[in-house]
Amino acid sequence: MEVDSGEQYPVFLLAADSRISRGSATLTDIAPKILSINMVSADKNQRRRFFQQYGFAYAGSVTSAFLVHSTAQYLTTNLFSNHDAPPPTVSDVARIYSDIAHLHLSEYGARLAPQEAKAVLFDCIVCGYEVSTGDLRAFHIQPELEDELRIKVAEIGESNSIFRAGAGSEEFDRVLSDLLKHDKDVDCRSVIVEMIGKRAHRTVGGFVQVAQADRHGFSQLAHLAAQDTGDAIASYLGVDLAVIHRPEGYKFAQSGWTSIDPETNQTIRTKI
Repeated sequence: MEVDSGEQYPVFLLAADSRISRGSATLTDIAPKILSINMVSADKNQRRRFFQQYGFAYAGSVTSAFLVHSTAQYLTTNLFSNHDAPPPTVSDVARIYSDIAHLHLSEYGARLAPQEAKAVLFDCIVCGYEVSTGDLRAFHIQPELEDELRIKVAEIGESNSIFRAGAGSEEFDRVLSDLLKHDKDVDCRSVIVEMIGKRAHRTVGGFVQVAQADRHGFSQLAHLAAQDTGDAIASYLGVDLAVIHRPEGYKFAQSGWTSIDPETNQTIRTKI
């Protein structure tokens, strides 16, 4: 999983592959690793407020990551306030995720041998645009297990133009370095595409998942494959969205990415 910090206006671009492995075996190549964080508040009169989404991305144990995400989602979608409090900050939500991670992983640790317990660790990123402050922020949450379990939470600053985490981090750096020799403007999506194409690491494969967080909120981008007819096939994790039942009057995906702009070498993002 990787995060780019944008320069023209505040934006985080996230990219991940879709492979889940166990040992030397590939369990699936269509696993989502970037997810939305929903936030809903209600008051005593059951008046509900729906806040802008934040983003969650993970690398490592899929079981641990989904347990933490599911539990945290219960909390962030069951907020209660009678004072029209501003939406939770990205820092608030990152703290929720870190607290839940500590609870779940501590429970794991009490049942598993130390080496087995390390296999259920994961890294994650929580990011989003804070409406109340006008800030775009991202936090890296990293559990560590030595003599005891510690959860490190650190804000990803603007100096981290590209931030990466996961088992393929060293290979990511090598691919990024190779790409930068030919072009100075490289985003995290193009590195993941290259890693999958070159099979740079056995745990990196499947399809590219792309999302962005900016002042408009958090959104996941469908992949658009241009056809000779001039149309484009929209897909998510390799699944053609046209084959999924759609409610009447709706379609799936609000925006998508296609390829690299030959002039800027940046990901092309377009409305569908």
